[in-house]
Formats: sequence, C-alpha cells, structure tokens
Amino acid sequence: MYEFCTICGRPYSGTNCLRCTQQAITVQVSGFGAETLGRAVATSDISSKHKVVEPMAKLKVTSDGHLHAVPRPICRIGSDPDNDIVISNDDAVARFHAQISFDEAENEYVLRDLGTKDGTYLNATRSHLDQVIFGGDMIKIGKQKFYFVSDLPL
Repeated sequence: MYEFCTICGRPYSGTNCLRCTQQAITVQVSGFGAETLGRAVATSDISSKHKVVEPMAKLKVTSDGHLHAVPRPICRIGSDPDNDIVISNDDAVARFHAQISFDEAENEYVLRDLGTKDGTYLNATRSHLDQVIFGGDMIKIGKQKFYFVSDLPL
C-alpha cells in the first residue's frame, strides 16, 4: 500500500502531504516495476484499489477537482477545439495559449506561453520563458487555475 497526495501526486506517509498539506489517500498499485516506488501516480480518478494505473501527468482544476490528462510529448492548451485541453468561454484565453512539453533527455515537464497578450502564470508569476514545472505547481491560464500533478519520480 502506498499513500499519494491528491494535489501534487507525491507518495508520502502520514495523514497530510508535507509539501501542499493535502490529506492522503491510500491505494494499492500493482503492475509496475521497482522503479515506480518513488514515482508519483495521480490517484483521484482510480475507482478500484487493484486497478493498474499507467503513469501520466495531469492538470487538476482548482475550482472543481476535474483532472485533465497531459499527453506526452506535447500538450496544447487554449480555446481552439484542436487543443488537448480546451478552455472555452474565457476572452483571456488565446486559441493556442500555452503548451506543456515533456523533455525526455532532461526527464522534466516544461511550460511555455505561446506569445499571448494575457500570459500564462506559474505560481502567480507571469511566465515569459520556458519554465520547468513540478508536482503541486499552480498554472493560471485566463481565469482558469490548475494544479500540476506529476508522474515523475521525486
């Protein structure tokens, strides 16, 4: 049995995550090799304690907890329906607003604003350059705020 934070996805012991103070949930995860023991697995959408879960990063909407998968190698975000994550009914969101890419060589996720006038914010700071993101980081696009739930080792 492993305990995972429902916000940042990091495994931990105890009743609250030391990083973001979210309460733990306990899930039995099977079907992974030993390298997965330190890997964060988003568990808030797991319905069975014995379900095999493939690691994948997610964006968690802060207002309602909805989870959006972040596909590799690139996840595009914006108001256009061709994006992986579509944010509609928000004039501050450009058609192609931002992207999250996975850099396999560096084993990290990178957030990039695609030159929008209203910007993309990482932890309340406007992001002008490529920014490495970690589990628990807050991303704001238009009025929408997300927590990044990582699938990478700690």
